[in-house]
Amino acid sequence: LNELTSNYKGYYTQLAVPISMGGEPAAGFMRFMEVNDAMYGAQYKAFRAGTTVQEVDILGYKIGEDMGGEWLSRFACQTVDFEQSFMHPNPVLEPGMSFVLMPWIHSGRGHNFVGHGSGNTIVCTEDDALVLHQTPLTTIIVD
Repeated sequence: LNELTSNYKGYYTQLAVPISMGGEPAAGFMRFMEVNDAMYGAQYKAFRAGTTVQEVDILGYKIGEDMGGEWLSRFACQTVDFEQSFMHPNPVLEPGMSFVLMPWIHSGRGHNFVGHGSGNTIVCTEDDALVLHQTPLTTIIVD
């Protein structure tokens, strides 16, 4: 699992895309990615002006429960802006705010895959969130 980060004048972006070296990943990992994709997709759709960060984060937890309860996610939004910080964990989203949206997933049943499967830096707008990296969030397989 990879996190690539760029930084400029105190602002950063982050992109996470999984890479499997040596062929197809294990079935458990692919299930982890299926859950990650469902969480990310729902959280991305909810990332709108007027929504709180906590409302976006809670979606991941609910999806984990809906997908069998074996995968848990407590948070997904990490702040990017200087003016927002982990000291303000539940701001109301406003146009121009940027966050890294990456569900942090761990297993309630002892699976080996923990962390961010994939995610991207996004900016809140009046409509759909603006995605900063155009790299597809699919698993890259290197034989």
